Amino acid sequence: FSAGRPMYGEPLATDDAVFFVCDNGFLYKLERATGKEVWRYDLGDARTPRILPHQIVYDYDFKSPRPLLADGVIYVGSGDGGFHAVDAATGQRVWRFETGDRIRTDAILSGAQVVFGSFDHFVYALDRKTGQQVWRTNTYAEVDGSPALIDGKIVVGNHGSLVAALDPATGKPVWRRIWWGSAVESTPVELGGRIYIGASD
Repeated sequence: FSAGRPMYGEPLATDDAVFFVCDNGFLYKLERATGKEVWRYDLGDARTPRILPHQIVYDYDFKSPRPLLADGVIYVGSGDGGFHAVDAATGQRVWRFETGDRIRTDAILSGAQVVFGSFDHFVYALDRKTGQQVWRTNTYAEVDGSPALIDGKIVVGNHGSLVAALDPATGKPVWRRIWWGSAVESTPVELGGRIYIGASD
């Protein structure tokens, strides 16, 4: 299978399907056994330009989100600022939520909510069924690292040197740490009671 454009994100594989985002603006579902296209869903971001990494360009944009599957619904963000819930069987839209800028990172589940970050500086929590906003928290820089649920808190970094742990119920910071001059663009992981995360330094 070839979509004809680059893919900058990780695919999601299930027992019988593969889901991925392509820079032609579509979310795809393929048969895992054959590679045959089952459906494609228009994310609406085909006209969003890429800004690839460069030594003097700091507004770069080189990721795509990995689709998230839960209870028969795919959740994924797009370059035009939309966050989408898509029926995994049919490829039909369930709902769409609008943010203020690109969404290039993975979403996570937190109970009945789906949580993700945007280049508009906010981390959002939406009701999974309705797409209604439960809370949003301003991190004051582009959120270009995927959040993780660790020890009952949502841990996330941003392009402005911040690592923060948020209360999943309210989005309010539990703690914050600044790494001066270092963009925090990786996804945190936990091991042995410690959080590990990479930064641009």
